[in-house]
Amino acid sequence: CRTLRTEYAGHATLLARQAADEGAHLVVAVGGDGTVNEVARSLAHTPTALGIIPCGSGNGLARHLQIPMEARGAIDVINAGHIRCIDYGRVNGIKGEVDINVFNGTRQQFEEYLKKVDVK
Repeated sequence: CRTLRTEYAGHATLLARQAADEGAHLVVAVGGDGTVNEVARSLAHTPTALGIIPCGSGNGLARHLQIPMEARGAIDVINAGHIRCIDYGRVNGIKGEVDINVFNGTRQQFEEYLKKVDVK
């Protein structure tokens, strides 16, 4: 078990990638949505799980996943070892305001949802 602190923007991405490459079973992001995003993008498509201890102002993903906002409660969730896969997406090249909803459903439901969305 190691505790590492980020030193600059983007550093969490590098640290999480290194941990995954070294075979870590779990990387815990302690921070807000920005830190969680940096860590999560490095763990996508790896067997390494993401734990979240929310410490930001919004904590959107943690709230959506119903992770307690108090550190002790979040640690209890991590220690319980319940891992679930979630979908993720990337939106690039779209100018203007974009409303992104976290989608929690089947692939078919997601594809049907995308047919309804007009992205230009």
